[in-house]
Amino acid sequence: MVWLILINGYLYMTNVTITKIQETLRSWVGLSGRSPNLQNRELHAKTILPNDTTSFALSYFYGGKRPNGTMMIPSTCALVTQAYLREVWGLHTSDLDTGYQYQIGQAFSDVAVIAKKYNAWVTDKNELSEIPGIGDCLQIGDNGSGGAYHFLNVVDYDAATGAIISVDGGQVDGSWITERNRLLVTPEVKFYQNSAWLVDPDKPYKTDGSPNGRVITGKVSAKKLAETLGLTL
Repeated sequence: MVWLILINGYLYMTNVTITKIQETLRSWVGLSGRSPNLQNRELHAKTILPNDTTSFALSYFYGGKRPNGTMMIPSTCALVTQAYLREVWGLHTSDLDTGYQYQIGQAFSDVAVIAKKYNAWVTDKNELSEIPGIGDCLQIGDNGSGGAYHFLNVVDYDAATGAIISVDGGQVDGSWITERNRLLVTPEVKFYQNSAWLVDPDKPYKTDGSPNGRVITGKVSAKKLAETLGLTL
């Protein structure tokens, strides 16, 4: 039986489960706004930008050329996270319910805004150093060499080894959704202490002892989201 709860004027389904999180996210792996297969591109567009016309989404995701001739391809990582929050959790905000054509460039910052509305945004370093749970959306930041921020969505983990498996948008050329494997570490090198990093599992540290990856700067907590909605994962 599926129960409904009323929060802030919206009805929410109470059938969010670990299995639903994993199966939904993994069903998107292999979709791309630049796939050579039109059906793949259309499914990607309808999944990630359901509030926009398919024609707009296809055009936006495919990208275009800059004046210097190089391709400009919009990254989809934050949009995939928003799609997950919309599809699995049924969240409602002005950002999630409005076409992206009116919000271009806001997807990344809007994830934190959406999470804060549901009391699920975490920036505490101690909590970010803990093994994330399935359904958490991690924000990883600058790697110290000008790396851009990125969102990933956890589908599995191994607490004993620190292995994190996620489904990420914005991969390959900036448009593909893929499954990624990383390792959670808390470096002992003084400069990097008191922070958690997601690094290359095959080469977690560089020759100078610095972490070979990117620092975790925030997350959408599935546990806190469930608490707000009165659910138990």
